Amino acid sequence: MDNKYYIQLPKEGKKYLFIFVNVYNNGTTRVWPPTSDTIRVYYDGTWYSPDTVHFLPNKAYDRRETPIEVKEIQYYPKLFGSEYVEDYGYSHGSQTAFLYPGKSNAIDGYIIYEVPVSLTPDKTYVRIAFNGKDTAVWKLG
Repeated sequence: MDNKYYIQLPKEGKKYLFIFVNVYNNGTTRVWPPTSDTIRVYYDGTWYSPDTVHFLPNKAYDRRETPIEVKEIQYYPKLFGSEYVEDYGYSHGSQTAFLYPGKSNAIDGYIIYEVPVSLTPDKTYVRIAFNGKDTAVWKLG
């Protein structure tokens, strides 16, 4: 909010893992999108939830000053569109409520996890729970 840059480092023995998620609705009515807390990382017998220390846009007092930029990825484009990627589930500093049909309405962004330094993509899985009924699992490359 004060327009300054800050450095946030992971705890000793940890590193940050960024998972980029793109969800779009190919149906005909709006739906509730999966929230970031339903997207988990699994590695070496342990589930990891999104980093709760990471500053999210809706925690800001003045929404006009809420663009969150992560230096290493601040110029990555969204998958569908010309805007830059943001925290998953947010658009221009506001949290998205519904997922409307069409790729132009996709929810596209990153989720940050604090994971062990030993984590390797070939032994890591990402699980998304959709509406509490369906689950999808991806193995990272």
